[in-house]
Amino acid sequence: MVFHRKDDDSLRNGPWTVYYQRSVPYHRDSLPLVAGLDWDPPIRLSGLTTSSVQNTDGLNRTQYYQINGATEYLPSVPPHTEASKDCCCGFPSIVVREFENYAPKVFVVYACEDEWIPDGQKNNFFHIVENVFDDASILNPTALNANGKSLVIARKNLNHDGGGTGDSLKSLSKFGTLVINAASLGKMYYAWSASNAGIGVGVKRNADWFPAANAIAAIPTPDIITTTGDTIRGGSALYPSLNVYSNLAQGFYDATLVWQEGIVNPHIRYTRLTNGGGTNILRYLPTFVEMSYAPGSPPSIPVDAVNNIAIVGGATLDDDAGFPVVVRSLQSDTMSLFLRDSAAGINGLMKYNHETVAWEEFVRSSLRSRVRYNHFIDNTKFWMYPGQLHYWYSQHNV
Repeated sequence: MVFHRKDDDSLRNGPWTVYYQRSVPYHRDSLPLVAGLDWDPPIRLSGLTTSSVQNTDGLNRTQYYQINGATEYLPSVPPHTEASKDCCCGFPSIVVREFENYAPKVFVVYACEDEWIPDGQKNNFFHIVENVFDDASILNPTALNANGKSLVIARKNLNHDGGGTGDSLKSLSKFGTLVINAASLGKMYYAWSASNAGIGVGVKRNADWFPAANAIAAIPTPDIITTTGDTIRGGSALYPSLNVYSNLAQGFYDATLVWQEGIVNPHIRYTRLTNGGGTNILRYLPTFVEMSYAPGSPPSIPVDAVNNIAIVGGATLDDDAGFPVVVRSLQSDTMSLFLRDSAAGINGLMKYNHETVAWEEFVRSSLRSRVRYNHFIDNTKFWMYPGQLHYWYSQHNV
C-alpha cells in the first residue's frame, strides 16, 4: 500500500511525504483478515524528485502539460548544483505488474510541490512524479527515497500554504489526485487534473519518462446535450479515476477514464483511452445499449460523439454528482449470460465482462445524498473495439 503523512525527519523542508509499505508474504489460501496482517516498516519514496529539465540533469525529458516550461517554469528552478531540492508530496496511487521474466515491478505515482523555488512560484505548479522499483525480497530504502522522477509539470494556480509544519496539502487535494492503470502489452495509463486545463492523460510502457509530447493529452470539456434537450455544461474537470487494472489475461490494452465535471451541475463523464500510432494517445467510446428488462428502458446516456465523451452520472439538472471510481472484471475467461431483450436485439447466450462506475450524488429536490452506480455488461472481446456496453437502470443506495 501507499500513503502520505507528515515526515518525522527534522532535516527535511517538505513536511508531507509519500510512503510505501507492504505486508509480509502470505499464501493465498492462508491470508488473514486485514487486521491480522503483519507489515514491513514503511519506506519513504519522495525525499528527492528528479526533474529532467535543463537546470537539473540536462536531458529535458520531463513534459509540460498546458504550460510553457521555458518561460513559465524553468526560470524559477535553481542551478543543478543547488543541494536543497526538497518536495512536499501526497495523494499516491499504486499498481504492481509483471514484466520481463515474470518479475513483479511496483509503480507509484503521486503529486509534489517544489519547496526550493520562490514562494510565489509554489502557488503555480506541481509535479506528477513516479517511483518505479522491483518488488524484490529485500528493498533498499535509501535508493527508493531518491528514485522519484518528475514525469509532467502541470499548473495548479492555487495557494500553497507555506511549507513547514503548517502545510495542509489543500492545493494538491484539488489538483494533484493522480491515478494509474496497468493494461496489456506493457502499457501504463495516467490521469490527473490541472487548473484551467481539464483532465490530463498520458500513456507509456515500462520507461522512466513519457516518450514524447504526444504521449500526453488534454481531455476536452464540451457542453453536452441530453436526449431531453437539457444542456449539461462542461468545465472545471476534477478527480479522475482509471480502472486500476485492465484485463491482462484477456489482452485488453485500453483503460476507462471517469471524472467529475461542471460548476453549476457537477456530473460524471466517461471515455476510454487507447494507444494510437507510435507514442500517440487516443480515446474512444463503446456503444451504450439500453436494456429493457425493467418496465420500459433506462434513460439514454448522453454522448458527445465528436469528442468521444459520455455522461454516465448526474445527467439531470437536479443531481450533483462527484468523486467517481471505476472497476472492471479481471477473470481470465469471459462469463456467460442468457439474455432475451427484443429492444436490444439480443436473444441467446452472450459472453461478457463487466464494468462498474460508482459516484457520490446529492439530490437537490430532496436534500439527500446517496451512492449511485451504473453496472455495464461489456461484450468487447479482446481487441474488437469499440464494442458495446449494455446497461439497465442505474442503482443507488441512500
